[in-house]
Amino acid sequence: MQLHALNNENSSGDYIYNCKNTYGCYDVKDMEDCAYCNNSVSLKDCLDMSNSYYNSELCYEVMSEMNLVNCNFCVTCFDSHNLDHCEHVYGSHDCFGCFSLKGAEYCIFNEKYSREEYEKKVAEIKKEMMESGEYMRFPCPTYPYEDSNAAMHWAEK
Repeated sequence: MQLHALNNENSSGDYIYNCKNTYGCYDVKDMEDCAYCNNSVSLKDCLDMSNSYYNSELCYEVMSEMNLVNCNFCVTCFDSHNLDHCEHVYGSHDCFGCFSLKGAEYCIFNEKYSREEYEKKVAEIKKEMMESGEYMRFPCPTYPYEDSNAAMHWAEK
């Protein structure tokens, strides 16, 4: 078995470069303390990431992102921190269940709250979602499968 790797410490996967303590990562570079990531660069303390880049840390189940801190279950978010279950959120912080926002703070389902209200409501929502089994699930895509690249790739010829 051929392994494509260079300058790594305690790491596994393939096409891994300049990584430390990475496990099951593929096509990655400059990673530290990460697992199950692919097509990613410069992540730290992240798990289950894909197409993630540049100085992101403490993230879980995030895809197509750049420069995030402490974000979970997000898709296509940039330059933000403390996001949860968000999609297409940019330059924002402390958002839950938000879609297509820029420069937002303390928002739940795209509605703005005070910091105190936000923290209280998010704690209530997370508790309710954990009890119902909805929390820690990746958000549903906003477009149908048949319009995705996957459908084109797997189409019968």
